[in-house]
Amino acid sequence: MSDDDKNPAREVITDYAQENFRYFRTADGTVYAQKNGHPVARPIRSQGTTGSHRQELMVGLFKDERGVFNGTALKEALDLIEALALSEDVQPVHIRVAPGFDGATWLDLGRDDGQSVRIHPTGWDVLTPDPREVCWRRTQLTGELPLPAKDTDGKGIDLLLRLCNFANAETESLAIAWLIGCLGPSVPVPAPFLTGPQGAGTSTAAGCSSGSLRA
Repeated sequence: MSDDDKNPAREVITDYAQENFRYFRTADGTVYAQKNGHPVARPIRSQGTTGSHRQELMVGLFKDERGVFNGTALKEALDLIEALALSEDVQPVHIRVAPGFDGATWLDLGRDDGQSVRIHPTGWDVLTPDPREVCWRRTQLTGELPLPAKDTDGKGIDLLLRLCNFANAETESLAIAWLIGCLGPSVPVPAPFLTGPQGAGTSTAAGCSSGSLRA
């Protein structure tokens, strides 16, 4: 008889979960699960029907040939995991932007592999953040952003401004400042207010500029 056959199902699930996930709580007491080595965290009590930690755990147990378990065993295991996690360290979760170590700012690209942009005083890099530095919280509205390109000589922002059809250089500068302001993880994001006659492309400008950060 294998060890898994000897142990109650809830113990098998709990042991597997603690081997493959890190559990922590936020300041409001919500418990999150973070797969080892991955920056995205999911609340263990998620009410959603897709992408929940419960489903993530079930798939992992099945793929790793630990078994298929009923809802009662999963509930008992998650109840125990949640109770244990309430004594763990407190760590915040962030949507899209987050403060990092050494004054850096992180931008979540919404990718399955967890790659994100680390913005620092001397430039930026595409990296997978250390899970203890940044925990991403994603929703159904968190879309995937394209990987940014370096060495474009400013052509990328020029293409965006061309699509937006701003009236003059001063307005373009304000738009760029607004985009940069959206990357501040600890400040409120100002709402842009675009004006112009019918057919001037204000809706297009709003969609292109805001969509570059919130796709």
